[in-house]
Amino acid sequence: MKLVARLSPTTILYIATVFVVMWVSLILLIATKQPYLGVVLSNNNQAVTIESIASPQLPQRLKNTSLLSISSPTKEIKLQSIDLTIEPDSAMQSYQDYAHFLNRQDQIHQLLKHNDQVSLLFSNQERHDIPIASARPILSLDASFWIQIFVGVTSWLITAAIFAFRTNTLVARYLLLSGFSTLLFATFAAVYTTRELALDADLFQFLNDYNFFGGSLYIASFIALLLYYPRKIAPAWLGVFVLAIYVIWFIAQQVGVFADMRFARRILVMIGLVCSIVLTIIHWKFSERNPVERAALQWFLLSWILGISLFAVFILLPTLFGIDTSALQGYAFLLILMVYIGLALGILRYRLFELDVWWGRTILLLAAIIALLLIDIGLINILHMAPKQSMIFSLVFVGILILPMRIWIWEKLLNRGTEKASLQFHKIINIALASPNQSHLSQWKMLFQDQFQPLHIAVESHQHPVKVAQDGLSLHIPSVHQLPALTIQYAAQGRRLFSSHDVNTANEICNMLDYAFEARQAYEAGILEERKRISRDLHDNVGSQLVNALHQPENNDKNEMIRSTLMDLRQIINNNFQGIHALDELLATLRHEASQQLDSADIRLDWQMTGECNIRVPVALMHSIRSIIREGVHNIVRHTHAKHAKIQINIHTQNILITIQDDGQGLPQIDQHEGHGLKNMRTRTETLGGEIHYCNLSQGFLIKIELPICEVNDQ
Repeated sequence: MKLVARLSPTTILYIATVFVVMWVSLILLIATKQPYLGVVLSNNNQAVTIESIASPQLPQRLKNTSLLSISSPTKEIKLQSIDLTIEPDSAMQSYQDYAHFLNRQDQIHQLLKHNDQVSLLFSNQERHDIPIASARPILSLDASFWIQIFVGVTSWLITAAIFAFRTNTLVARYLLLSGFSTLLFATFAAVYTTRELALDADLFQFLNDYNFFGGSLYIASFIALLLYYPRKIAPAWLGVFVLAIYVIWFIAQQVGVFADMRFARRILVMIGLVCSIVLTIIHWKFSERNPVERAALQWFLLSWILGISLFAVFILLPTLFGIDTSALQGYAFLLILMVYIGLALGILRYRLFELDVWWGRTILLLAAIIALLLIDIGLINILHMAPKQSMIFSLVFVGILILPMRIWIWEKLLNRGTEKASLQFHKIINIALASPNQSHLSQWKMLFQDQFQPLHIAVESHQHPVKVAQDGLSLHIPSVHQLPALTIQYAAQGRRLFSSHDVNTANEICNMLDYAFEARQAYEAGILEERKRISRDLHDNVGSQLVNALHQPENNDKNEMIRSTLMDLRQIINNNFQGIHALDELLATLRHEASQQLDSADIRLDWQMTGECNIRVPVALMHSIRSIIREGVHNIVRHTHAKHAKIQINIHTQNILITIQDDGQGLPQIDQHEGHGLKNMRTRTETLGGEIHYCNLSQGFLIKIELPICEVNDQ
């Protein structure tokens, strides 16, 4: 073994491949170096029947005709149904029957081997002479032969590939032994179960006996493997002891200790199956707090139940009650291949985290199928129903009771330990609305604690997408806004691995929380924008109105101005300017307000207007025009010390141009910064998609504003 450990994985795989090629070549040589008649025979109603004809010397009309005897010039052998026995282990009760069968095989084989042609006698009393080929064409080997070869070769290569990378582990060694056992019993069975009629007695006995030895070694190696996989639960010598028991049992039946062949070749195999189930239960208990071991065991359980158990229940077990299942054996070998695939995936830890999602469904579905078959068998044998009636009754029973129960059980298992969506949603909203502090982080952790019940949650400095890590032991959670990234470990208090279902759940939580944060930010941005709008309106409208009221000498005018200001204030608070109906009405009101305010400051107003103003425009544009003109007039009164002011409004088809000019002292710091008034004008103009330009003149200040205009049609 030390020499093997020094070999590279590539070298081991190369040796394994060369070995299996040589092995299969030898099997093909044995299978094809047999006398060949060119017929396919079957056992039909205890008679040997021609199923198909490949020999040109036999007419096709003889298909489905019973073959009574085969003879040479010196000897005739009457054929019996026992001559077509596929698997003696299933069909023979005693070793005496086995010896009788081998004797007949030898007689038929010797007759075929030492003659160039034979005479066939059929039940319709026709006799035909056909030549005997010295070798069987390779294309005449049926599908069952190639399936058994495929299973043996594939099992060997899978186990050899695992062994190549795990040479120093007991698990890989016992797995390799089981792969060799499968290669042994599958390929040997391929030769004698697909023979045309007969084989040499010594060859038949050798192939059949060592087919049994390979099967025994297969079960023994699996029991030994389960002593150390997925964890070691026994000393190293116990695995060797198990192998020794099966080898000694094989030797005992070879030397004639047992009289009952069916008992000798089946009982220890069935005991081995029970032992493997017991060991699996022990591992299941030990792996309760080790989800990686549990997942690896699930791979084994899934493949074992689907493979070995089905093979034992439908192929081996019926033979203990005298039911011949040998016709199915060649195809049943495909079930064994599933065991190796499952073990390979478990040992290599392939996507262990996915098993929780679907392996239970497969087991429950298999249980429903087995229940269907058992009910059907019981109805036929106990109540003596016709097969058709029993199948209908079984399907109805399974459909009404078992399948709905299976769905109910799976939903309970799937939803166990998870939060309801409504409670989860409330927690997400609470996190989004909470202020960022230490409790914020605690709520973030508690959200995943309640969802997955992990043993440990750690804050991470590196950003990861939601993904499973460490073969399902960990789940990475990305940061969401100000919440940090997390790594949660050991789901369900360490009883299971994280799965793709958990990834989807975590993604959904993160997306919901991200949406909640964005909604909160949008809400806060809306509040801030509304505050800015109120501030602008208070500055541009209410402020200018109050200044104008202060300069009114008459109480009546002042009171009217204050009432108008209060009305504007209510409109600003409610963001409601629907009382303004047309542009000409607005401009007339603004001209009156500007004239009063400027007159009170001894400033003469020159108001000019061109274009058609009798149109309806959007409320937002009306409000901006009013605020801009009021702010412009307010700035002239407060800052310019002007004597003259000019407001010119030019209304065009697509836009409106507003020019506000005075002859005062201008704004000396205009190049450094904008005041609140100019800033508000710019914000209103750019919000509507317009442009604003202003500058100091040699005497005075000039503002030009261009706003796009969109006419509103009357309803």
